[in-house]
Amino acid sequence: MKSTRLEAETKPTIRSLMWIWPAVIVGFFSIPSSKLVGYVLPVLPPLAYLIAEGLVRKWGEVPNPRFLKGFALVAGAVCLSAIVANNLFNHKTDRHLSSLIAAQRQASEPVVFLREQYFDMPFYLGLTEPVEIFDDWSVANTSKNDNWRKVMADAGKFDPERANRLLIDHSRLEHFVCSHPVSWLVAPKGTEGEYPSLRNIAPLARSPAGNDREPGWCAAEWHRPIH
Repeated sequence: MKSTRLEAETKPTIRSLMWIWPAVIVGFFSIPSSKLVGYVLPVLPPLAYLIAEGLVRKWGEVPNPRFLKGFALVAGAVCLSAIVANNLFNHKTDRHLSSLIAAQRQASEPVVFLREQYFDMPFYLGLTEPVEIFDDWSVANTSKNDNWRKVMADAGKFDPERANRLLIDHSRLEHFVCSHPVSWLVAPKGTEGEYPSLRNIAPLARSPAGNDREPGWCAAEWHRPIH
């Protein structure tokens, strides 16, 4: 009797915790734009608890096998539908641009980013080494906003040598690309107008107009001048 009463008293408390848990995590990590999607994974345990509790209330301790199979099929269909919908309607991806680069790029030709971090492009291109990113990496610039630049700069403090190799000031862009016969530069649309060395280079490709992650991207193939 005592055990039953204790269980009855603690269940509402646990249930409240399981609702607060995901709400706090989703709310907290939705505020900064620099956090990765994987940060939300800790919400899965409380959601699993709430789902299980709901099923127990509906079906009891021993569920009907037919209902259980039906629930599993519906859950599987929902998960597959989410994957298909993401592939069809997710425009925040670099897949299209990556495929155009991959069709012409040689394995020895470096890929570099300018003023932006394209997180999924190394995956689509099958790159085995980190990509150099050219930008204004001064403390004054990286500390202004809580974004990917600040994350990169903070991480660089733990490995300064690696940071110096990968987080390169944009003033060194021309020197870098001219040290390679061919380089592949990926940058936000309009960036070419801000750098004199890029103004006479026609973009190899642009991202689809429907891609709303940036106003548009351009990938330029930069050949080293022959002297």
